[in-house]
Amino acid sequence: MEKRIRVDFLAPPFEGHLNPLIEMAEKLKDKYDIRFITGKDKNEIIINSGFQVENILTEENEVFERLSNTEKQVKTNFFELKKQFFENLRLIPKVTDELKELMRKNKTDIIVADFIVVSSVFCSKELGIPFITTMPTSFAPENKDGTPAYFGGLSPDSTIYSKIRDYFARKQIRLFKKTIYYLFYNQIKKMNFRLYNNCGEENIYSPYSMLGLGMKEFEFKRSWPKQYHFAGACCETPLYYREKINKEKISDILEEKYKYKRKILVTLGTHLKWAKKTLTENIEKIAENFEDTLFVVTMGEKNREFDILAGKIKENMVITDYLPYTGHLDSFDYVIHHGGAGITYNCIKYKKPSLVVPQDYDQFDFAARIEYFETGIKAENINDTEDITQKLNILFNKEKWKKLEQLSEDFKKYQPYKILDSEIKRLFQEYGGGKK
Repeated sequence: MEKRIRVDFLAPPFEGHLNPLIEMAEKLKDKYDIRFITGKDKNEIIINSGFQVENILTEENEVFERLSNTEKQVKTNFFELKKQFFENLRLIPKVTDELKELMRKNKTDIIVADFIVVSSVFCSKELGIPFITTMPTSFAPENKDGTPAYFGGLSPDSTIYSKIRDYFARKQIRLFKKTIYYLFYNQIKKMNFRLYNNCGEENIYSPYSMLGLGMKEFEFKRSWPKQYHFAGACCETPLYYREKINKEKISDILEEKYKYKRKILVTLGTHLKWAKKTLTENIEKIAENFEDTLFVVTMGEKNREFDILAGKIKENMVITDYLPYTGHLDSFDYVIHHGGAGITYNCIKYKKPSLVVPQDYDQFDFAARIEYFETGIKAENINDTEDITQKLNILFNKEKWKKLEQLSEDFKKYQPYKILDSEIKRLFQEYGGGKK
């Protein structure tokens, strides 16, 4: 019998990073011996999706929550970013040692790692195992040209000013990274790590293969690393979550939708607790201006029993703990969201115009793309209910969304798991699974 290739999927226990890997792995489970390595809080979903799972940082499990749910907005705050980097830097050697031990015992052939699992770089180098970096934020690699990301949500235009702005923005981003690198040089030196390779590209991603889990048609024009492939978006809610949810309760949430002219889903994803503190109050004020519209606010929270609570706040507003996008987003006409990768691509998939109100990290760049490619419109502040009301009126009054419809068609052309499958085969043939 031919040996099955052993593949380790690495991701932090955050749904936006883990779920895309589960989506692809489910379609490849009959071809490979697949194992997930993540935090213990996600064991249930992984086991019930049919995979083996191993855990890291079991004695420091709370660190995942601390890193993912900050107490305030980080954005481009140097001190907050420095604080996060220090926390990550402290964990890298420990995570790397735990991963190496697991991989040696498993005789792992290929690593598939979410782009924020930096330890995959060290495991690959020290064990000789080729790895694939997956990127739900497909614009994450640093720009050599074009309009850069992670600079407050820039959009391109054809003016000389824009080209000059982009040039200096790219320089500032690199300077910022180098500054952080040299601030922690003594710790980083012990890891034998250089920030950039000889081609001027970041060493935190795979030199073998990088899969952008997004659409090239939804990206600004720029060059990409030669090992980079656009695989398509992975934005399905895992089947286990969909089956576990009490569908009758969700039906109750939506049962009154036929009374209204339009239905809007409001979501800030599964993190951003600081931003959700005022969400319900703000939407309640906005709903007063649209009596013909049903607002359904999902808080992105689910308990272990999946006992979803829902209640009517006012006549045209319902709040619920959790609502899976897959299978339910099609029930809505519009979406108000934060600009996360999952909801952004779900809106494209289901052709739902959106009002995007970015909160942190890459969300400003997704918002810039939503506005630039005309799949929705952007607002600056969820607390500015007057502006949100005005923007919703603009959204409702636009009759045709031709670019959104075209992108929705383009979405269907991608099959991410097939690209991953071909890359796993290629790396195994070329490198034989490493020396371990």
